[in-house]
Amino acid sequence: MRIALVAPPWLTVPPPKTGPIQKIVGLLVDGLTARGHAVTLYAPAGSATSAQLLASRPAPPAPAGADVVGAVFPELDHAVGAYDSLDVAGADVVHDHSMAGPVVAASRGLRVVHTLHRLISEDYRRLLERLGPALGLIAISAHQRESNRGLPYLRTIHNAVDVAAVPFRPAKEDYALFAGRLAPYKGADIAVDVARRAGLRLVVAGRAAEPAERRFFEQRLRPLLDGDGAEYVGELDDATLAELMARARMVLCPMRWPEPFGLVMVEAAAAGTPVVALRAGATPEVVEHGVSGFVVDSVDEMVAAAGRIDEISPARCRAVAHERFDVGRMVDEHLAAYREFAAAAF
Repeated sequence: MRIALVAPPWLTVPPPKTGPIQKIVGLLVDGLTARGHAVTLYAPAGSATSAQLLASRPAPPAPAGADVVGAVFPELDHAVGAYDSLDVAGADVVHDHSMAGPVVAASRGLRVVHTLHRLISEDYRRLLERLGPALGLIAISAHQRESNRGLPYLRTIHNAVDVAAVPFRPAKEDYALFAGRLAPYKGADIAVDVARRAGLRLVVAGRAAEPAERRFFEQRLRPLLDGDGAEYVGELDDATLAELMARARMVLCPMRWPEPFGLVMVEAAAAGTPVVALRAGATPEVVEHGVSGFVVDSVDEMVAAAGRIDEISPARCRAVAHERFDVGRMVDEHLAAYREFAAAAF
């Protein structure tokens, strides 16, 4: 097939450090080209890809935070550039991962596949409903799809990780890990509380890029980090984070929001590291309770589950990642979705 993919404008593919959407786009592109498909990727300059790269701009824009104009304009500029540059007429399928891209595509009479990587707000849902038949939507979890019924879904396809590339360490060290954005809804402060009550050292790794994230870090999280019981190591590159995750006794995921997927939980499984997570959004769908970790309903239950973590086999965690979340499965499911979408009448 001839496949065109549009990445978001904010980071290169793959990202230099944190960037789940760009990680998934990179894995998907490389998987498609490895199967012999002709793939074009529209992404910021500096992206490293096996596809033909069409660069959108010399460098990704700075995070916009609460600056609406600063957030919207780069998205629109990127999307218009994508559909000016891509040979969409010659592509069998266009798969757009950006926010503004589907609107620009629909305004030009084009049909696109669009993955719902984010939490779906009411405004976002109304926009998707209005675009209607121009879209074939891919949900990243059953929870996301069930929470937003009536949209033009094509398939539900879980995110993935290249399991073979993740280090596996069956012998664990005596620390817990929190990895993710340092936003209030990710619950790093709860992780500190859980680790202390469970008698564990906690390592916190993540990015505080947006203004709200920096405020949370300075006002709520930093006072809890003493460098001994709870240590902040910053935003890490993939290799360093993967090694840290592989050696951890557990990964703590105390989300305060309806998590659309939670890629860190799959990365933990691939490393053979069990997860202790609050039941929120897709967490029960991603973590197999009692097999690759524990999914619980309160902070007290997180503390109790942390005390039982040795019941979880690192080898079984790794096997779950192979069976359910390896990149080959994700690529196969996307190809099936592309063929279905390309064959459908407009």
